Formats: sequence, structure tokens, C-alpha cells
Amino acid sequence: MMPKEVDEVYQPLYQEVCWLQAKWIVFRQLYAEGPENVDLMNASAPTFFRMYQDISTNDILLCISRLTDPQRTFKNDNLSLEQLVSRIDPQAHPILRAELTQLLTDAANQCGFARTLRHKLLAHNDLASQLGGTVNPLPTVNLINIEGAMTAIKKIMNHVEQYFDNSPVMYDELALRDDGNTVLNRLREAKKERDNRRSKRV
Repeated sequence: MMPKEVDEVYQPLYQEVCWLQAKWIVFRQLYAEGPENVDLMNASAPTFFRMYQDISTNDILLCISRLTDPQRTFKNDNLSLEQLVSRIDPQAHPILRAELTQLLTDAANQCGFARTLRHKLLAHNDLASQLGGTVNPLPTVNLINIEGAMTAIKKIMNHVEQYFDNSPVMYDELALRDDGNTVLNRLREAKKERDNRRSKRV
């Protein structure tokens, strides 16, 4: 059974990671599963869907950054993976604590691009970056590095869950009642109706 001091941090982190996974599922459905989806959105409301792409990307990056924040910032404790690992008693669970410390290091490497973007672009407006400085260019964002960050985060969460409760969470199989495919289906229905109306006027 998960110790109380671990569980009280694990549970809200679990909710955060699930919600992040849900956002990522919707994003992939809309923007990463074929050009026909992008064409459909562009034919329906191109400005809106471009805005949503930017907003969603930034939100996902911010979520990744918050999850990989230090245990404490100034005098405030953070709800973060480091906070979770700090709750593992190294005397009672030395191997788990050591393994999680290594996984934290791996996550820091995988999520570093998101944290740089938060500091330089999302939470602040770094002048050199905005003016196109080439000395330290901003990292690029793509499906591969976001997937890598997500995987590193879920590994930590599942390592804790597996150790204490022997029941890892299948984050990748998260089921949503309404998702990006729901939106795309509505857009297809609307496009079909528009096309029918046009054909009748010809």
C-alpha cells in the first residue's frame, strides 16, 4: 500500500498527468493523424484551428514544465515529480528511491526543451529570442520530443504505482467521451451538408 505522505502527492499528480495525456490525445487526433484532418480544419475554420494549435501546444509545454519543476521554488512547495520522489523514504525504500532519482534525471533531459521554452517564451518574453538571436536559439517543438517528455513523466508515475500497488496505469489507453475525433466528425458532417447545398444550387 502506498504510504500516506506519498499518496497525498501522487493522487493530484495522477490527475494532472491524466489530463495532460487527454490534451495530447486530442492534439494528435487533430494535427498528427493525416493531412486530410488538417485540410478539413482549414476548410472549416482555419484561423480558429491555427489559434487552437498554438494555444494547445503552449498549454502542453507548460504542463510538462510544471510537472518537472523542483520540489520547492523559493519558499513554496510545488506539486511536481520531484516532490513525489522526495516523499519516498530512502531508508524504507532505498532501491525505489535510487531508481526514481535516475528516472527524474532522465525526465529532466527529455523535458528540458519545454522548460527552456517556458522560461524564454511562454512565461517570459526573452528579448534576444524574440529578435531571432542565433547564439542560443530556442529548441524546436515536434511530436517526437513531446512524446519523449510524456513517456518520461509516465515512467515515473508508473514506477511508483507498480512498486506500491502493482497496478501500472495505461495512460495511452485513456478513453475520452468527446475528443478530437468527435470534432472532426462534426466538421465532416457540416462539410457534407455544405457540399449538398452547393450541389442543389448548381
